[in-house]
Amino acid sequence: MIRAREEVRFRSAREQDLDALIAIHFAAFPDGRGREARRRNFCDNPRGSLDNLHVAEASGRLVAHGFLFDLQAWVGGRALGVGGIASIGVAPEARRTGVAHALLGHMLQKMHGHGLPLSMLYPFRHDFYRQLGWGLTSAMHRFRVQPASLPSFPERGRVRAAEPTDMGAVRRCYERWAGVRTGLLVRSDEVWQAILSPDLVRVAVVPSEGTPNALDGFLAYRLMPEVGTQVVELEVIELVAVTEAARFALIGFLSAQRDQITRVQITVPPDELLLPLLSDPRAPSGELVRGLLMPSADLLVGAMTRIVSLPAALASRGWAGRDGQIALCMDDTWLPGNAQPFTLRIASHAAEVTPGRRDGVPLLEADPAVMAQIYMGHLTPSQAVASRLARIDPADALPDADALLVTRPAFTLDVF
Repeated sequence: MIRAREEVRFRSAREQDLDALIAIHFAAFPDGRGREARRRNFCDNPRGSLDNLHVAEASGRLVAHGFLFDLQAWVGGRALGVGGIASIGVAPEARRTGVAHALLGHMLQKMHGHGLPLSMLYPFRHDFYRQLGWGLTSAMHRFRVQPASLPSFPERGRVRAAEPTDMGAVRRCYERWAGVRTGLLVRSDEVWQAILSPDLVRVAVVPSEGTPNALDGFLAYRLMPEVGTQVVELEVIELVAVTEAARFALIGFLSAQRDQITRVQITVPPDELLLPLLSDPRAPSGELVRGLLMPSADLLVGAMTRIVSLPAALASRGWAGRDGQIALCMDDTWLPGNAQPFTLRIASHAAEVTPGRRDGVPLLEADPAVMAQIYMGHLTPSQAVASRLARIDPADALPDADALLVTRPAFTLDVF
């Protein structure tokens, strides 16, 4: 056990740390992965290397580890720098000593020093990270439906199997699609290889009409047979469409699998309307609720986001709302530089940010977690104020705040 007087030091991981790192990882994540899979997580991670792995050391012993990846995410049509936190693990003997908080504080200071506007992570427990300023910003609906309940749109005739020469077009299609959404990550060559190279992953594409070597959409999926049964589930890994016609084409492709596929599993962001398209929206084998209500989809919650630098976050993204001004302030004990008000002035979808609150400008106040949710479109200012999660002065400025800060709800397909 770490005693209170022991000093905790932080540094990047080294190859000679691997045995200790794997031991901590086994204790922190007691799942079915073996030693080799855990070694690959540290040494062959598509998002970074051991240089990105920070360790906490007390009395010469490793007591915690965590990745800090250098990522980018699209927000408002621009790619912003994001510190991606992953694999936070603490040795059993060091738990409840504040080591995890200290490691995360160290990472926040690193991100702030590098000028990163945002941080993202997938939590092991939401309340642990929320108290440190990360707010839930990614939600999705997961449907499991019979293929026959999906419409057989005629556009499905445009779909064909991907060829090796299509991979560049797949990436460009994803970038076009991600660039108009909130929260999707910019992907490196290594990440694309990790997503599309496994033998079980299949890709179907929708070629653009009239534009050679371009795609309007693609579908990455895999087939998952249930052992000992004739049930085969098609899991959609990604359905990306930059036009409505391409989306209909890919949905029609899924519908056409009805003779060989028992059910389709597909996950969509909350603002993507799949439910109205389903002829039978019931989940397979779903139990009735209160006698007559039928389950249709699961609500999944995923990534959390933290604002690392409020002025940088406001200045570096694009804004789709109306022109105007609003001051924002968040009480940030971990990064006190964020605690003062900043006035955001939007003109022609571009931002100017100045310290302080200008005379006559409305002020929106929230804690860092809620401010991140507003920033990423998970909450509108009106929703946050109505839930007593934020305050605005004057109260009648809420409609203007909603119109200024509007953005599509965030979600991300990448798990790290």
